[in-house]
Amino acid sequence: MKLGSIALSSISPLPRLPQLQDLHLPGNALSCVDDCHSLFPSLELLNLQGNHLDTVEALTSLASLEGLTELQIEDNPLCSSLENYRPDVTKVLPKLEMLDGVSEF
Repeated sequence: MKLGSIALSSISPLPRLPQLQDLHLPGNALSCVDDCHSLFPSLELLNLQGNHLDTVEALTSLASLEGLTELQIEDNPLCSSLENYRPDVTKVLPKLEMLDGVSEF
């Protein structure tokens, strides 16, 4: 599902889609993704590029997504505030196989 650049500030209003595997939310105003695990429990790919995520802690709830293997978070404040954010993100989300198009962290 693609919902890019629609000024979305929360994922809470989105419908629960238990079978959804790919979710693209680039260019929105998301600062956290706390409801992702309850709304989209089957996610494998999540694109959050260009949102307002400013800490690695904003991503911790994604750890409960058993199948999440690919995450895109480029162009978020956390990427520019941390010199090398990838190790911090993969520490919180150890099942990731791909982070911002890179498979080696």
